[in-house]
Amino acid sequence: QEWINYSEQALGVVVNKLEVAMSTASQAKNATVDATMKEMFATQITELFDSVVSDANTQFNDKYLFGGTITKQSPFALTNSVEEDLTISSLGESINLEHVQLNETAVTVEAGGTVYDETNFTIDKDKGTITILEGSQMETDGVSDFTISYETKDSVMIFPDDSDTKGVLTREIMKGDNMQINISGEQVFMEDVNVFNTLRDLKNALFR
Repeated sequence: QEWINYSEQALGVVVNKLEVAMSTASQAKNATVDATMKEMFATQITELFDSVVSDANTQFNDKYLFGGTITKQSPFALTNSVEEDLTISSLGESINLEHVQLNETAVTVEAGGTVYDETNFTIDKDKGTITILEGSQMETDGVSDFTISYETKDSVMIFPDDSDTKGVLTREIMKGDNMQINISGEQVFMEDVNVFNTLRDLKNALFR
């Protein structure tokens, strides 16, 4: 009972933060809001994102509530390193990355074992876009799919590569009658509701 109550309380806090983020994004849609104010709103949502990660790592009796059957290891962690797979739809057109506000560190683009330098593309690090240039070596090589690696200025969420973080915990509530008592962190924060993607998309929309 206590486990379920603590889970419900933690999710209630997350829901409240999502409501604040949605309200913030709604304010930013006002025609009178300038770019500086939009950036301020985006920063507020970033702070909410970081705090929701902490909520997702809530513990009860030294066990992580949203770690599936992995209850002794924090299910969520923060990093600013990103690797994502992209597809070129048309040369010379910008492709949105998953994140905005990239660090001023090198961006790596790789396809088929070949690493391409920045003579092949342009990056808008503030808005988080990449454009593959016409006449580039990537065009000559016929590249359609590629992998890009970069770092962001703020943190992004990662989920441990462990299937047991979505595992089910059960307790016997009466003889021969078991009940699921946990709520999978991956289910809530990554799949069905996808809290993290919602916050990330709100922030990206404001910066773009």
